[in-house]
Amino acid sequence: MSSISAGDVYRDPLVAKLAEAAAAGDRAGINTLVRLGADVNARGDGGVSLLHWALLHRNTNGLIAILSAGANPALVDDRGRTIMHDAAEHEDPDPLIALLIAGVNPDLRHGSTGQTPLFTAIMYGNERQFRALLSAGADVNAVDMNGNRPLHHAAKVNDAARALVLLELGADPRALNGQGVTFQRYMNMMDDKLRTQAAREAKMRLDMWLYHHGIPLEPRY
Repeated sequence: MSSISAGDVYRDPLVAKLAEAAAAGDRAGINTLVRLGADVNARGDGGVSLLHWALLHRNTNGLIAILSAGANPALVDDRGRTIMHDAAEHEDPDPLIALLIAGVNPDLRHGSTGQTPLFTAIMYGNERQFRALLSAGADVNAVDMNGNRPLHHAAKVNDAARALVLLELGADPRALNGQGVTFQRYMNMMDDKLRTQAAREAKMRLDMWLYHHGIPLEPRY
């Protein structure tokens, strides 16, 4: 999308100029345009907010400047994603870290799935975003619209290492999702022979944690 002009996405010329200023990290320009009446919470084609636009153009300064000018980080695009979900997926962790430092809620909900950014960081295996969200107090027991928690999500992508981190931070190993199963159902679907050596060792550490905490180990599926 970075090759598409702001005018192609935002029909209001003043908002398009605001998007250009955000993409350039022009804080003074942003503040001037907002004073002139540019809507800092305008959404363009695809529901793209100005926060999303700044992230798409890889400008963290512009992102934070738009946020400081009053942009609502809870706005979702047409996919249901907030800026926090996109930042949790982004290959560069700095935008998410900057948003968290600025005080944005780490548990903003996806408009369609109800998932928090922690689910996204787990899905994409983004370690620094994962750690940053946890450091900011992200809820390790957040429940999405299907009853899944971050622990279920980690299990679905066979990430025993992050599942163990979640457990150590208070994730409930007995929690059932909408299908009535714990995270172990998904973690045990893969044959251990198909795991890498590192993954097998992580799974063993996870099982040992469960055993030592009195959680029955469920059978392989």
